[in-house]
Formats: sequence, C-alpha cells, structure tokens
Amino acid sequence: HGNPYVRRRAAELHKATWPDRPLPLATPGKSERLHSIPLPGIEYDPNERPRVRIETNRGAMTFELFRGEAPVHVHSFLRRVQDRFYDGTTWHRVVPNFVIQGGSPGANEYSGVSQRYWRDEAGPQARHIRGAVGISTRGPDTGDGQIFINLVDSPRLDRAYTVFAYVTSGMEVV
Repeated sequence: HGNPYVRRRAAELHKATWPDRPLPLATPGKSERLHSIPLPGIEYDPNERPRVRIETNRGAMTFELFRGEAPVHVHSFLRRVQDRFYDGTTWHRVVPNFVIQGGSPGANEYSGVSQRYWRDEAGPQARHIRGAVGISTRGPDTGDGQIFINLVDSPRLDRAYTVFAYVTSGMEVV
C-alpha cells in the first residue's frame, strides 16, 4: 500500500494477531487494493466487501464496508462490532437534512474508549452522498469510532471525513 501509515498499522496488527508468523513479503501493486490482505481475527470472503447488519428499535439497515478504501477504519469498526461496543448506543445527534450520529456510549460526542485516534482515510473515493457512513472527528486524524450517516448529499464533507461504508439497505430506517 502506498500509504506508510497503513503499511505500519497493518504490520502492527499482523504482529499482534500472529506473533509467531513472519510478515508477508508480498506488497500490493499500485493498482491493487487491500481486499486480498486478511484483517486479523475477522473472517470474511476476500472476494467480497464485508457487510454489517445494524439492528435498531426502528428496524434494520445494512452497511457495505470499503476495506480497500479505508482499511484501518473498516478493521477498527469491525473490531468494535465484534466486541459489541455499539450495542445499546443511541443516535445522539440528529441534524435534519444533514446527518445522524451515534456510537458514543455516553451519547456525548466522545466514544470514551481510548485516547488513540484513527488517522483519516479521506480521499477522492470518499463521496459523502446520501447513505454514506463516515467517522465523526473533532479535527484531522481524531476519529474515535463514532459513526454518522449522511441523510443527503453533502459534497462539502468530501475529503474532510473518512467514508468507510454505504447503507445498502434500510435507508428508510435512518
């Protein structure tokens, strides 16, 4: 991967998950994406994008995750899903004709889990259209696991916030 942060983080995750295995020497070419590299501890079909079903008191929605475009965010989000971090959290911020935001156990803009922030993975592929799922931040590289869903197209957010998924079903629930 061309991003040194992603390479370093992937090496850290590999070492933490498989301390006895050497780091694979294969490096993806410029045109390849990371969907062929496994996310440690998470089962998935490398030929498909992972999907997560979110159950709410108003119905269910499905997110299709973009592992190739935002590998660190997808991995971190899936880890939190596996750990049931989001269970019982609310959509604590609702801005009509803009976004809904949730994922804070205290419903207060902070995840309260860690002081380690997620580095932004916002790039030209990060289009904030209706149904885009992004990570809330308080400035560059300060994502902490709270998510938001765009209720309308919001091009002013493009390249400012990481889009790691899209709602593929259940947008009427939002």
